Amino acid sequence: MIDKMIDIKKTINFVKSCEDKEGGFGNFVHDEGGVDSTVAGIEIFNVLNAKIENREKHIKFLKKCQNPDGGFGRKINDVSAIDYTCSAVAALYELGDYPENVKGMVNFVNLCKNPDGGFGRTPGSPSDLDSTISAIAALRIVGEIYYTKEIINYIKSLYAESENFAFYKPNPTGKGNVEYTNLALMGYDMCGIEEEQEKRKKIINFTLRCQNEDGGFGEIPGYPSNIDYSYSALEILSKFNVKLKYNAMEFVKKCYNEDGGFGFIPGTSSKVEYTYYGISCLNYLKFLELDK
Repeated sequence: MIDKMIDIKKTINFVKSCEDKEGGFGNFVHDEGGVDSTVAGIEIFNVLNAKIENREKHIKFLKKCQNPDGGFGRKINDVSAIDYTCSAVAALYELGDYPENVKGMVNFVNLCKNPDGGFGRTPGSPSDLDSTISAIAALRIVGEIYYTKEIINYIKSLYAESENFAFYKPNPTGKGNVEYTNLALMGYDMCGIEEEQEKRKKIINFTLRCQNEDGGFGEIPGYPSNIDYSYSALEILSKFNVKLKYNAMEFVKKCYNEDGGFGFIPGTSSKVEYTYYGISCLNYLKFLELDK
């Protein structure tokens, strides 16, 4: 189905054009490579069954982003952060490798753990959902133990609901949206539990309310559509095989550009990150059989 919706060769060439001299992928042409856009680029190659021509160069770049504290920075010699550590570990795994210093990486991640059961972006920083999911994903890739009961209790503390819908927040005082709701469900999956049936119904209702008449999804009901939140929403709904009110394919197609990449919204320039989201949206829509 994807090859009927996009020109795969153009998409692959767009991603290749974003590779820098160090072997990392930038988010756009002439952008300096970063571990976050590199994992997106590698994922695109894998999803589209494309050959990764510079595998060893990519691995070398990623390993050079690891710091003496065991964590990874976004770029070489950048300060370590847990989201970049997760991106680097995930990209290395997709390339068939692991960090040079696995023990150091695990130690860095564990230093980001807080008494509330969540993880902060750096050691000593307050917990947030994004960092918590990044932490357990990185630990899971290298086969390390993470304390599921504490993590689940932290994720549950971020749950909020009204009479007929529910969502998750980035932290106890933040505002929830479909992205954080999707992250929470990912956390439950990695910890081996399912969301309660009644909560699931409310989460589905909230997600459906985020869809707009153009087919895309905003971060909360009434907000304009973009490819980022459409990706999160479709990932949620594909978990439960939920039928959409509007045709999401139309919005995703409008975000696709002539250069083979996807933009944040229709008419904006292509980026590697958004291209990964766009391709993922097409895959979710195929699963939901909404392309017919």
